Amino acid sequence: PHPAARPPVQPPRNAAAAPRPVPHEAQPQPHRAPSPQMTQQRRPQPQAEHRPPPPPARRPLPPPDKRQQQDQN
Repeated sequence: PHPAARPPVQPPRNAAAAPRPVPHEAQPQPHRAPSPQMTQQRRPQPQAEHRPPPPPARRPLPPPDKRQQQDQN
């Protein structure tokens, strides 16, 4: 059961990397991207780091634990 609880923690990290690729897509549009990128990079990064990790770690863990226990029983 412990190893199963660790994998779920990795997906959240990938989600944090998702916001980064978004700016790359906006780069092709240098006319409108320059200003939004500056604001998006400063806001989404701090919030994404503080918010995503805690919620996913608490929500995904409880459900899998209950399902695993039921399967074992």
